[in-house]
Amino acid sequence: LSSVQVYLYIFCFIRRREMIPLVRKRTTPLTQSGANALSHVGEGGGKKMKIKLSKTKPKLPDNFFDESWKKLFEATAAVHNKKAVIGYSREDLYNAVQDLCMHKMAGKLYTNFKQQVEKHIGEVIKKSLVDQLYIQDHVAYLTIVNDTWQDHCRQMLTLRSIFLVLECGYIKRETSVRSIWDLGLQI
Repeated sequence: LSSVQVYLYIFCFIRRREMIPLVRKRTTPLTQSGANALSHVGEGGGKKMKIKLSKTKPKLPDNFFDESWKKLFEATAAVHNKKAVIGYSREDLYNAVQDLCMHKMAGKLYTNFKQQVEKHIGEVIKKSLVDQLYIQDHVAYLTIVNDTWQDHCRQMLTLRSIFLVLECGYIKRETSVRSIWDLGLQI
């Protein structure tokens, strides 16, 4: 606010015991001298804008869940395979999870995610750990186990950051389901 406006506010407050904000009218050739340049709010021919809302609720596409899950499935598979997620940013994936949760599809999303994580862990255990059981060098085997565990923890943290909305909303409300981190630990 300029010093003139502050002065006018104080003057109005003292003079009328109320604070009425003042606004500057547009100057026209008749008011070039500055006379009538200030007026109280509400005295003017301003138009009111009305916003009309649609009476019908927007409908989701029939394949909304399938398209979103396809995107998330590809990203989850890429994280599990230690590859870059191609075609989607992390923000796109986060927004897809957020949209699914917002449209009350969080339960189905959690179930699909859990199945994918269980399948991946089963494959990792078979490929990395069971097939390597017959290694004679126990230190080498323990190194493989440790590396596999470290990879798994990094992957679950990455997936948790993508599915954070699911974690904070649906999983916190539902007592029967495990958090994403616990899901990765207990499978």
